Amino acid sequence: MSKYPKISIVTPTYNCAALIRDCIHSILNQGYDNFEHIVVDGESNDDTVAILKEYPHIKWISEPDKGEVEALNKGLRMVTGDIIGWLNADDCYVDGAFQRVVAEVKPEQDRHLIYGKTIFINDQKEPTHWVTPATTINMVTLPKWFTLNLFQPSMFFSRELFKNVGFFNPELCFGADYHYWFRIAKKGYSFNFVDQVFAKSMIYRAGGKTETPYAVKAKEWWEICMEFLPNLTTAERIQFFKEFYTFRMNYADEYYKGENLELPKNPECLTGFIRAYREQRGINPTHFLELLTAKSSPKAKDYLSLSADLLGMYGETLSQHGRQSEAMKAFEWALAWESGDPILRQEFGALS
Repeated sequence: MSKYPKISIVTPTYNCAALIRDCIHSILNQGYDNFEHIVVDGESNDDTVAILKEYPHIKWISEPDKGEVEALNKGLRMVTGDIIGWLNADDCYVDGAFQRVVAEVKPEQDRHLIYGKTIFINDQKEPTHWVTPATTINMVTLPKWFTLNLFQPSMFFSRELFKNVGFFNPELCFGADYHYWFRIAKKGYSFNFVDQVFAKSMIYRAGGKTETPYAVKAKEWWEICMEFLPNLTTAERIQFFKEFYTFRMNYADEYYKGENLELPKNPECLTGFIRAYREQRGINPTHFLELLTAKSSPKAKDYLSLSADLLGMYGETLSQHGRQSEAMKAFEWALAWESGDPILRQEFGALS
């Protein structure tokens, strides 16, 4: 790259006339001349196009698309810069971001990607809290979206990286950026943390897709994790499941309102679940029973090799809550499962 690398910012937008000026001016206010701002509008029916016409420096198109990711990919086909950023119309950069970015992105030093901190703002554009991302991001930590705190407005990467990794997956809605991060890691690129706020994000904007219930978005994140989890070792996968189910149980009321927690469907997942449950002393002791008898769960007999541990944890929790007679029954069930005696298993209902 030259002494003053060119920064390309891509902004997909649809009906964001009330917010896009702040986005545009946050780039103009950087005091950095070697940049291009590409706006791809999905044929908005508000004043977005009229506003874009006021700024001759912007490269823009307005035409129908199938959503944010298709618009983003259209913009990426137009970039000519050395460093690329993705900034939605309801987000904006903080002053001084570009100067730090060009000082930190150094492809010749294998620093193709940097990420920083983000400030969340509300609909009145008032800051609500700062978000500090995980400072170690790689194929092992990426599956743990519940601890990442990594947000796309505060990430920048080299054009060389983009050419190697390719375009974003247009089939995804909530996890297109998340999926891209996995692909970056799989290609062997490092994620370099810069301890600076780069962007302000209206992450929970009224009417935006971030209003979608957390559990709905989490289903797509989970599916993305499952696609890339085979890249981890068995021990790393079990640890992921343990941390996920710990989070899932601790934040069930806050993030998963009304969502049933189904019994895991493979040995690694179930092992992680058991380890997570062992640490959750405050959980209602009937929770395991509900899981084992839920219509949406697999039949317990499908898990004979692991159910002894599962029921042992259940009995241990019952005992801690003073329910000794029920705990003894759970331990008896666990012993029945542990034995290879089909008559004993049938006596305790292990076989239907």
